[in-house]
Amino acid sequence: MKKAFLLVVMFVMLVGAASAGDKFYACLYEMEAKSKDIKQEEWIKSIKDDLIKTLKNSGIFILVPAGEIKKITDEIALKKGSSYDKAKEVSEFYGIDLLISGKIQGEKKSDDQLLEELFSEGSSDEYLLTVKLDVYDLAEKKSIFRKELKITGKADAEKLIETAVWEFKKEFVKRRGRIIKIKGDKLAINLGANDGLKSDNVVTFYEADKPIKLGDLIIIPRGKKLMDGVATTVIERGALVELEFPNIKKVKEGYYVEFMVNKELVKSDEAGVPEEKQEASKSKSEEVKKEIPVKRSGDF
Repeated sequence: MKKAFLLVVMFVMLVGAASAGDKFYACLYEMEAKSKDIKQEEWIKSIKDDLIKTLKNSGIFILVPAGEIKKITDEIALKKGSSYDKAKEVSEFYGIDLLISGKIQGEKKSDDQLLEELFSEGSSDEYLLTVKLDVYDLAEKKSIFRKELKITGKADAEKLIETAVWEFKKEFVKRRGRIIKIKGDKLAINLGANDGLKSDNVVTFYEADKPIKLGDLIIIPRGKKLMDGVATTVIERGALVELEFPNIKKVKEGYYVEFMVNKELVKSDEAGVPEEKQEASKSKSEEVKKEIPVKRSGDF
C-alpha cells in the first residue's frame, strides 16, 4: 500500500508537480582567466566556458554569477561597516549554498618542455594551462574541495575538466529534495535510490523561505532546520518518510529535505565518469594535493 501511494505521488511529480530547481544547490561562482600571451586567450576562454558548462550539467548545482549580488552586498557593507557579515547575508538571504572559485592561468611552454614532449610522443601544443577549482560551503563554513590541473594540450582539456567536476560531485555528499505530498503521518519526497537514498537512511527537514530573484534565476533559500526522519520505503525517484504527531504538523509540501550520501558506496560510473576515462585522465594530468586552508567567512 505504501509503495502504491508513493508511485502515484511520483507520477504526479513527473507530470509537473515539482519544479526544476527542487534538487539543486545554489552556487555563487567567479571564474578568473588570464594569460600573458594574446594568442592563448581564445583557448583560455573555451576552457572557462567548458568548466562552467560542466558544472551546470552536473545535475545538482545552479550557478549564480558573482556579479548578480556582489554590487548589492558591497553597497550594504559600506553602510554597515565591519559588523556586516557578507557571507552570512549571501547564505541566509539569497539562498547561496556554495562559493565556487575558478582560476585559469596560461603560460607558454619552454623550448625544453616542447622538445621533451616530442620525444615522449606527448602534446605538441606550445601552451600550458593551470586550472584551479576551489569550493567553499557556506553552511559548514569550510572549504570542501580543491583541485589543480595541468592541461598540456587541447585534446586533454575537456576530459580533464569533466573528471575534475564529477570528482567534486562525488565528494559533495549532500543531496537535497522537497516534500511532494503529505497524507496522514506519511510524506513523500522526491529523493530516491537514484540519488543514493536507501531505506532506514536519516533525512533532515528544513523550511523553505520566500523565493529570491537573481537575474533570470529564482532561488528559494533553505530555511531553519525542523527535525530528522527516516526513509521507510524507497523507489528509484522517490521515498516515503513517516513522522509521528505532532511533528507531521510542522512540515508542509514544498519544504526541503536533505541527507548525506555514503560516498564510499558511489561507483565511478554513478558519479558520472566511466572508469576508463578516469584512468586516461589521471595519466595525462598532474594533480597537486594541498592542505585545504581555513577560509574567512567574508572571503569571496
